[in-house]
Amino acid sequence: MYSGPPNTSILASSEGSFEHSAFDASTNSGDGRYPCLFQYAGDQKWRKLRRLLKRRKFQRMCTQRDSTGLSLLGIAVVSGAPIDIIDLILAIDPSQCQSTDAFGATPLHVACLNGASPQAVTYLMKLSNDLVRAKDIDSRVPLHHTVECICRDEISYDEGLEVITILCNADCYMIHAVDKHSDTPVDIVQIARLTTRPGVNADRLYKLYKFLRDISEKVFREKKLLWEEQGFEKEKKSLKISSEKSMGTASTASMAASAASSTNQSTVKSLYAPNTEDMQMDISVGSMSLN
Repeated sequence: MYSGPPNTSILASSEGSFEHSAFDASTNSGDGRYPCLFQYAGDQKWRKLRRLLKRRKFQRMCTQRDSTGLSLLGIAVVSGAPIDIIDLILAIDPSQCQSTDAFGATPLHVACLNGASPQAVTYLMKLSNDLVRAKDIDSRVPLHHTVECICRDEISYDEGLEVITILCNADCYMIHAVDKHSDTPVDIVQIARLTTRPGVNADRLYKLYKFLRDISEKVFREKKLLWEEQGFEKEKKSLKISSEKSMGTASTASMAASAASSTNQSTVKSLYAPNTEDMQMDISVGSMSLN
């Protein structure tokens, strides 16, 4: 069975259970691993947490981290906190939006790793769009973790695809991001397909693979088109500078440079000019529609 990510946070581990009998609401959880506010967030006691976050004593505790460096924002998002709870936390400690835990994971990493809702992911993205490109200790971007979460069947398939779409619309090039093992999000699915018992989520994994592969192909074609256009312009500029320098030399050298420039430009144009069929595809990098 697919074992999940190597940088699993405490939320995704067996230790992530918030069912601790010994618990002191004024300090930390009974075993000392979870600050008390985490306990309320993990138990989804939003009314109690909302009251505590308005009290100065507990506002000071809001900046605490658990034993893995996880912030209150991270556990709140994963636990499905209402937006006003997230706003309260960030009003007290804005740094939690981009803070990282012991695994280099941001709140967006943690959310994607643990199957947070598309609404929660969208909200975090609005707080800081750069989070979509952030890499954790294993050089994984949030998209890697979303794909793994779907492979582990810890989020509904439709919601998982919605999260993938949100992340790719923010930066579609993340589909080609590689982790420390040189694995892209597409590779993650293939690994899952190879290591999962036959018949277990086979159709789900294959559909996920095709969905990601289609995105990858669209992005590749867009990158190829941009490279061709930018490469052609770069070569033209280089040839122009070379030609201008040669103008100061003898007339014979100038004529030779002009002839060479003309020949080179013709060659470059044939090498770099975009294919008309590719041009008709017209994929917008910034707002690529994946629906």
